[in-house]
Amino acid sequence: KEAIWQARQGLTSLRKLTFMDPERPRRPPNAFLLFLAQASSGTDVDGAQQLGQRWKSLGAEEKAIYEQEAADRRRAYDEQMAKYRASGRAE
Repeated sequence: KEAIWQARQGLTSLRKLTFMDPERPRRPPNAFLLFLAQASSGTDVDGAQQLGQRWKSLGAEEKAIYEQEAADRRRAYDEQMAKYRASGRAE
């Protein structure tokens, strides 16, 4: 309703409005985002830059943990999306 009100006020175009289906599965995070979620606790911009540097300096074995978790979540997401598309709700 808020988006429609904004469109009527000329703040945005109705053509640009897209309404997300609440039943649609959310995309899973990638390995870096999983690392950030585990390593950070409300850090500021400088902290985020340091976490980025930490990610770059991680070895392949350490990154593999996060990459495997991301791959598992991606597989589960792909299965959920297949069910969602089969239900006929997808565009």
